[in-house]
Amino acid sequence: MKLKAIAILIVTGGMISHSALAGTTSATLTVDSIVTMGTCTAQLLDSNDKEISQVAIGDVYISELRNETNKKAFKIRSSGCAGLPQKKGLVKLTPRGIGCGGYNANSAGFANAKNGAGAAGRVAVEVWTTKNAEIEAGNEIFNCFSPADKTVNLSSVTATQHFDYDLSAKMVVAEGRQLSDVTPGEFLSPATFTISYQ
Repeated sequence: MKLKAIAILIVTGGMISHSALAGTTSATLTVDSIVTMGTCTAQLLDSNDKEISQVAIGDVYISELRNETNKKAFKIRSSGCAGLPQKKGLVKLTPRGIGCGGYNANSAGFANAKNGAGAAGRVAVEVWTTKNAEIEAGNEIFNCFSPADKTVNLSSVTATQHFDYDLSAKMVVAEGRQLSDVTPGEFLSPATFTISYQ
């Protein structure tokens, strides 16, 4: 957060006679300022730059769960940034009204909010800080059970230049479960991204 103050001082050149200064015992200074908080505009976009409110993975087959190939890329776009003294953002993903995946409901994966007949069982969704949801140097998983801020470098972002924070989601067999435990059905996992610009 940055407080930005703009002071305007107008200097006028000219000649003032000595007699005009003789009676002056005080002076007044008026400062106009605007105080603003550093911020950016954030949008959730699919891989085609279309604004979305949910990441639709689509149909997932057992073979895709086994091979973890059902990945869906998306991104958070930060644009119109101003007043960011540290040139960074902190991004956190937390479950909204649901628990976490896994046998003991304490894994990194996000659980299914649907249950009962017609709901997919013993699966979870993972969200990664990369386009391809893989363990690679510098890539991290958002942890449902222990949410933590992920730092995003926004040094290249300006009021006219945006930055895309690449992410991806994939369906997985829930931690502590086996592929043979999975039951087919619908899956929905509400979660919220919280972004703090600094």
